[in-house]
Amino acid sequence: MSHIDQNKRGSQWRKWDLHVHTPFTKMSDEFKLIDSDDLKSTTEDDKKWEKFFKVLSEKETSVVGITDYFSINNYRTVLEKKGSFDSTVKFFPNIEFRIAQKNKDSEFIQIHVIFSDSIDVKRIGNFLTRLPLISTDDQTLKNKFCTDSDLSEVTYERAMVNHEKLKECLEENFTKIDEYLIVGVARGYGCIRPASDDDGRGGEYAKEIDKICHIFYGNADDVDFYLNKIEGRSQYSLSQKSVFLSSDAHCYNDIGEKFTWVKANPTFEGLKQVVYEPEDRVEIQKSEPEEKTGYQVIDRVEINHNHVFNKKLELNFNLNSIIGGRSTGKSILLAAIAKKLKIENLPEFHDKEYENYINEISVNLKVFWKDGKEDNGREVEYFKQGYMYDLARNESKLSSLIQNILRKKGKDIILDNYFSIINENKKKISSSVDDFFQILEEIKLKEDSISDKGDKKGVEDEISKLAGELKIFNTEEITEEEIKEYEKNKLIIEKGNETIIILQRDVLNIEKLKGINLIQDSLEYELTSVSDANKDIIIDKFKNLKEVFQKGWLKEIEDLKQKITKEEKDNEKKIKEATENTTYAKVVKIFSQSEHLKEIEGKIKKEKDKLLVITTLLDEVKKLKDQKEKLKKSIKALHENYLLEINKLIPLLSSSAEGLEIKAKKIFKEKECGEFLESGMNKTFSTNHKYLYLSGTLEGKMIEIFNDLTESKLELKAGYTNKTLANRLLSENFYKIEYDLIYENDDFHKMSDGKKSFVVLKLLLDFSDKDCPILIDQPEDDLDNRSIYSDLVSYLKKKKKLRQIIVATHNPNLVVGADAECVIVANQHGEKSKNHDDKKFEYIQGALENTFLSEDSDYVLEKRGIQEHVCDILEGGRIAFEQRKKKYSL
Repeated sequence: MSHIDQNKRGSQWRKWDLHVHTPFTKMSDEFKLIDSDDLKSTTEDDKKWEKFFKVLSEKETSVVGITDYFSINNYRTVLEKKGSFDSTVKFFPNIEFRIAQKNKDSEFIQIHVIFSDSIDVKRIGNFLTRLPLISTDDQTLKNKFCTDSDLSEVTYERAMVNHEKLKECLEENFTKIDEYLIVGVARGYGCIRPASDDDGRGGEYAKEIDKICHIFYGNADDVDFYLNKIEGRSQYSLSQKSVFLSSDAHCYNDIGEKFTWVKANPTFEGLKQVVYEPEDRVEIQKSEPEEKTGYQVIDRVEINHNHVFNKKLELNFNLNSIIGGRSTGKSILLAAIAKKLKIENLPEFHDKEYENYINEISVNLKVFWKDGKEDNGREVEYFKQGYMYDLARNESKLSSLIQNILRKKGKDIILDNYFSIINENKKKISSSVDDFFQILEEIKLKEDSISDKGDKKGVEDEISKLAGELKIFNTEEITEEEIKEYEKNKLIIEKGNETIIILQRDVLNIEKLKGINLIQDSLEYELTSVSDANKDIIIDKFKNLKEVFQKGWLKEIEDLKQKITKEEKDNEKKIKEATENTTYAKVVKIFSQSEHLKEIEGKIKKEKDKLLVITTLLDEVKKLKDQKEKLKKSIKALHENYLLEINKLIPLLSSSAEGLEIKAKKIFKEKECGEFLESGMNKTFSTNHKYLYLSGTLEGKMIEIFNDLTESKLELKAGYTNKTLANRLLSENFYKIEYDLIYENDDFHKMSDGKKSFVVLKLLLDFSDKDCPILIDQPEDDLDNRSIYSDLVSYLKKKKKLRQIIVATHNPNLVVGADAECVIVANQHGEKSKNHDDKKFEYIQGALENTFLSEDSDYVLEKRGIQEHVCDILEGGRIAFEQRKKKYSL
């Protein structure tokens, strides 16, 4: 069990220095003591070793390669003394060889061999006794081997080995990669550099050396070269190699000055990871790589529930994979963590009993963050099993999701402005259509009223006939001039009375304007997205301006009423003057004394009153018809505005990230429009068929339908009128926004369901500005195998560097292929799979490089290492390891 407990958090970044010499190194020993050294040892030799371990501890170096020339003696001494000086550093034996070949600068090439610390030093010693030794002076040297006596005779300065013999001897005595790694030196010792420098025999030797090396010593400038990111090696079919910066310390001051960050357990199995992950497991820099903000990373989860054995689970800050068989608690653990924290969309579980159990676990669970705080208000993104697949198949939900994403990416103002315009447009259309049909009704009422009064020409002819009768009538009491004067004043009186009637009616209508709200009551809705400070300023200004406008408006109404009153009085004055005219009064008196004249005058007045009404009504009808035409044009323009506005919006909504592109498009809701018309139109009438049975042709027909409704050409179902159907039809925006997703030039709609689900996951994460942890439950259930291996694995490897990820999975590629830093193995208690204390659920955790087999325990989780659990639990686990080009020895 100790194999698991030592590194629960899995692969973590630590400082490694694989090239450190020690006191008493065979050449260039510069480890000197000074008087100020505060050491407890008694002998000078022990003091040197004490200081060596002390400096290592101070430099916080986790792994050190104890290096010496052709020898393992000092490594043996380190093993003997490290207990005395309480060192926690992991040590590997590193033997530095000089080989017979020279580079293009005529320098002998150096090569290192790092052995596993699990190998008995006697085996390494025996290997050295079998490795032939040659000399810089005599490359035909015979019967000399890498023993202390032979090396003393040849001298370490002149000792060499043949690289082919070294390779052969290593392979005869050890298992490559499992027990040793060969390390080349990147600069000055036969390394391959760009092709222009790579000439001559030295370059050829360098290629041969490169092929047998597993890693290289170098610096940050060499990394891209050995990863084949720049020209120089890839054309020779040389695989990627990681580069280690090392101190090559020959004195105390050099220890810890140069080091490499390695993301692995401090074990030789951990070191093997850099052979298989040369880019992602090694970094040369001062600060710790992939550092994430403390409040954005979960440090540990503490569980206090009777069904769970573990009291604490420590999480890696990168990728955590929870694995286990069916019903082993992997999804429950993930969901319980999510429920404990803040998640944007609360998941719905179809099984209520299952959801209640998750809630029960969650209540008894605590989450602590990297900054040391327990804060349940912090956010995580949680995607339950099947979430991506469901979204990929639901176009409406996906469009809604994309729109929300675009809002968060800064498109909210554009979208809010669009929907504000659409809503305002809808109100205007609805109001205008109501006004239109109100005008139609008024026109009909007035035209009916005109018909009741008679036609205008008939009335005018009757007046003319009566006037003629009046002229024919002759009386000696009234002269021709008096008749003309009478007619003149009579006209003044009639016109004045007509004007007064019109003015009085205008006053009544103008008075109604006081009750009309010409300015909306509030701007609260329009100011939702404005900051509180500016919102208050705008509201105050709006309120003040509204008050000023209202006062000014009421004053204008009163001023106009006073003007009308004055005009009314002026007309009354004119009427009075005309009435009091002597000639007019004389004629009126004479007419009133003659029954016949009085009768004719009465008829003329009656007909003129009728003509006034008809003329007024005709004028009003004309004005209403003009208003109707203007309103129809306005309604048409307002309705067309739906298309204009969405066309302006579409180009503004495109966005892209990490090879995924969002393209907005407009869609006419043909089906919804047709269904609406069917709900209002009677199918049995042929006049309706041109709109009900021509699928795909309704776009652009709204005004045509409106015209037919205004002329009552369509038969409607009960409950609908021409007005209600027209209002709903024209005010409804039958255009909607949908989105196309393009990933690597591949249209979303043409992708497989599995590929679609992966694209949805990219959409959810790549367009998110969040840095919080990501929790995903069995994403492989949504994807096909090709998408998992070619897309999701590489995606997770990239994303985990930016955000902490916890994934529950039964797919080995998401564990092995994605190089999970921490694997959490879940087990449900059973007769053949026992947990401690018979608890229902138990978890172990560790790095992929954790490997062992043991039958010493009764508990299934303790019988093997993480690597073995991956192979046993996950179908295809062993194949996944093989697909990593045999990255582990199984």
